[in-house]
Amino acid sequence: MRSVFLSLIMCFLIYNTASSQEILIEGNYWNKNLYLYNPMPSNNSCVKYIIVNNKVVDSLFNSNSIIIDLKHFGFQYGDNLVVIIQHDENCEPVISNPDAVKPTNELFIESFKYVRRSGVLQWDISDFDKGKKLELEQYLWGKWIKALDLGMTDTLGVSIFSPVLNSKLNLFRLKQFDPNNQLLTYTKSVKVRTGNRNVLLEKTKVSDKLVFTEMSHYEIYSSDGTLLMSGIAKDVDVSKLVKGDYWINFDINTSIFKKK
Repeated sequence: MRSVFLSLIMCFLIYNTASSQEILIEGNYWNKNLYLYNPMPSNNSCVKYIIVNNKVVDSLFNSNSIIIDLKHFGFQYGDNLVVIIQHDENCEPVISNPDAVKPTNELFIESFKYVRRSGVLQWDISDFDKGKKLELEQYLWGKWIKALDLGMTDTLGVSIFSPVLNSKLNLFRLKQFDPNNQLLTYTKSVKVRTGNRNVLLEKTKVSDKLVFTEMSHYEIYSSDGTLLMSGIAKDVDVSKLVKGDYWINFDINTSIFKKK
């Protein structure tokens, strides 16, 4: 059973050390690979880790020319991509072909930002064209998830949102849908970091309730990969789940728990 779980669990690793920095690339997959130039000698690579949609690229980066093989991940043409390249602070790799993952259509909303002192995302309602549908999305566990349905821009009344943040790096974007031409556009991501915060699961063997150390996003899956529960909570009632092993995404972690 454990081997089945391990084959299903998604790698989610955002490394954050004092001696490293990150390059974040957002866009779409166009049946092309990304090429990097590593300015360091081959035995001292600039690049420490490469993460594509929260899956770690399993490779050694000891060459001056690095290929990020996006085809290997099984993306479909036009799929959303988030690539994180962690590198040494004293040298930065060069992306040779950034157009390979350029976004399809971009929504320019300068007022969209995170206000740290009040812990809210905010935007100016007057920046949006009429007749469009808006959603706020958050990047969780390798995919964009709807955080808030804002409705039509004609009647838009909400201009702030207090998100539940994950540990370390958080990404948020606004998605706009034009019903007239079926066109989707997205803002550039707003990035929010939370330092060394890390939510933990208090027990991995439970009878009726999962408890996190802090409020957290979560997803619970069966052993065959079926999504059973999701939401935001500090305590999750799992009393109705049958006895057995389950796996759970929460905060930036993936874990297995046993329902007794």
